[in-house]
Amino acid sequence: MVAMNGRIRIALVLTVLLLVIEAITITGQAVTKATATGWKIDAFTAKNPLSGLGENESCDAFSPEENIQIYAKLTYNDFPISQRLISFQLIGPPNEKENITHVYTGLTNDSGLASTPALSETTFGEWTALVSTQVTSEILINDSLTFNFGWIVNFTSIKTINALFEEQTQFTKGTMIGVEIGLCNIALTEKNVALSISILDSLGFYVNSTEMNVIVPANETAAFYYLFMQIPMNAHLGFASLYANVYRPTNDSGGIPYCPQITRIFTLGKRNLSILQVKPSSQTVYKNETVFINVLIANTGDTPESFNVSTYRNETALDQITILNLMPSANITVSFVWHTAEDALGKYLIKAVLSTSSIEEDQSDNTLTGGFVDIIELVHDIEISGITPSAFTIYAGSFLDIGVTIKNKGTEPEKVDLTLYYDNNIINTWNTSSLASLEERTIVFRWNTANVPVGDYILNAYLVPVEGEENIADNTLTDGSITILAPSKTYAYDWTYWILSLLALLFLLILVPATLLFRKRKRKTKENDFISGWTAWYYGYRMPESSHHMERGRNHKNKRVKKPGQSNSAVKS
Repeated sequence: MVAMNGRIRIALVLTVLLLVIEAITITGQAVTKATATGWKIDAFTAKNPLSGLGENESCDAFSPEENIQIYAKLTYNDFPISQRLISFQLIGPPNEKENITHVYTGLTNDSGLASTPALSETTFGEWTALVSTQVTSEILINDSLTFNFGWIVNFTSIKTINALFEEQTQFTKGTMIGVEIGLCNIALTEKNVALSISILDSLGFYVNSTEMNVIVPANETAAFYYLFMQIPMNAHLGFASLYANVYRPTNDSGGIPYCPQITRIFTLGKRNLSILQVKPSSQTVYKNETVFINVLIANTGDTPESFNVSTYRNETALDQITILNLMPSANITVSFVWHTAEDALGKYLIKAVLSTSSIEEDQSDNTLTGGFVDIIELVHDIEISGITPSAFTIYAGSFLDIGVTIKNKGTEPEKVDLTLYYDNNIINTWNTSSLASLEERTIVFRWNTANVPVGDYILNAYLVPVEGEENIADNTLTDGSITILAPSKTYAYDWTYWILSLLALLFLLILVPATLLFRKRKRKTKENDFISGWTAWYYGYRMPESSHHMERGRNHKNKRVKKPGQSNSAVKS
């Protein structure tokens, strides 16, 4: 028993000796390590985890609501050194007016720590903290620390945009407004922030707002974020204001702002599209034809418009066309094509409708009619409606006038070729290329019967069918029997010859008496020439009977006329 207790004592002594030896070994190693490290000073802050510990390191950024305090730790072989003076210099960012430098002197405590007082600074930018101390007459040690000072997360830009992410400064009620926000994070770690947007109209009334949580990358990396909101119809026109804020997300409402809010002004204007005209290419068309419908649209609002325009025949839709970005005060003509092959005959009311009426204040001009379009059947049909001769009995060698009446019963002008026959013999032909729709015309043929044998003949007319004509039964007509007689011994004149004969008779009745009267007067003139003038003298000299005549003339001249109661002797004297 005693031997056993002795062994236990020996074991305990050996254990204690081993522990002492190990402790001495560990202590020797620590002293050796510390001896290798030597003097050291380190500048840092309380911005954990990125406080700036280490040689010439950077610490995380400070915001204006935080106080800046720089610490310095002095050690020798990692053991703190107290009661040593430490120099602090805080050098501000370069400034055109004045560079700022704060200088302080601190005394290390038992933990080897010294610090500056808490500083409230307003100069934004990158700061540098320098710490140094003279540990011996020959040894000066120092360290530096850099950090940013300013709004940790701050706005770099703000824009109002449209649905295509293009910058736009004018919007209208009922449309979407987008906001592009640029943010910058000066910290060394990314920040989770709440981004809030609010809109007030020109009278200061609430319009809309939205909010989203975003992560802003570190180290001043540019980042952009997009939010969209609807502008309600009750917003007031004029200059509206958009406010943007970024917050530290908190459990309670409100949050802590990272930086001052930013504002953007934009114009809230009216929105109005108007249909000015709906015009079909024709008011009457044939079935299977194509109708072109032109719709004139104007943007009389204050903002570019994208919309749909639709056309209708009665209440059936024809087509829809999308128009993108019609600028304010601009007009556009949209053309629609209507193929009538599937539509029944009849009248159709043409109408155009814009698709944006629900977001316009004035909806009265978003629908407009363009009148009726009448679809009719395309018809090709010509006919002979009558044959009318001027007489039914004539003598051979006479002329006979025959009227043939034709009509275009179709729906468009036709080229017409007409032939008139007696029995199967052609009398004459006639053609035209301009017989209008529903036009009726009578063509007069003159038939010379000089070489036509005596007999009875049937008149008939024939129209060549036009292209597309289906009803050709009325293109032929047989009507009228003409009898041609042989001329009689007493030549039977027609009325024209009777008129000529009468004129010849009248001419003879006037000419013959006039000729006889003229000749009689001329003969008396010649007799007077024989009894007076040179003719009488000439014949009196040559012809004896002329002297007789002259004597008779003288006796007649000298003869006295007995007056009542006068004696013969008085007369002779």
